[in-house]
Amino acid sequence: TKRGLLPAGVAFVVFSSYIEYGNQPQTFEGKAKDPLPEFRLGFHVVGGVGTNKEGELEDYVQDGFCPTINAFDCKLSTNEKARAVAYFNAINIAPKGTHFIQKLGTLYTVEIKIGKNKKSGKDQNEIDFRNLQPAVDAATRKPYTTYCNAADEVVPLGVVKPEDVKVIAFVTNGKTD
Repeated sequence: TKRGLLPAGVAFVVFSSYIEYGNQPQTFEGKAKDPLPEFRLGFHVVGGVGTNKEGELEDYVQDGFCPTINAFDCKLSTNEKARAVAYFNAINIAPKGTHFIQKLGTLYTVEIKIGKNKKSGKDQNEIDFRNLQPAVDAATRKPYTTYCNAADEVVPLGVVKPEDVKVIAFVTNGKTD
């Protein structure tokens, strides 16, 4: 089941997929560049409430269905200005890790906005994953260390632990043989 436009607000999300595509062809201003590895981050929305286009409050999770949201494909780069570095810095909350995979299963909050697609003019969700924040226990003011930790301890209000959320990591060296 796929969910359409999500309401605007702050959602609880669990980092649930990291897919690495291996080296991909690159171009700049129409000219071929050296291939670079690319990846995509994916998250399940597991709680929170937003405001829909009609101005009404709406739960992100409905009837136990946790929608997925994904970052755009991204070049795997260690340049300090690269989007990959910004994503990693946002994801790498305590305890610190050295790779995205180590943070799979971690619970965050992220702002979801509603904007217009520049080409079609249709409404679409806009999410800046560089602005992920740790999901914090309101009583202790400490971040939940993992999604499982949050679900096993005191679950944040409105956060569900769906049975169908699986954590996925797929890494390839780009070879198919």
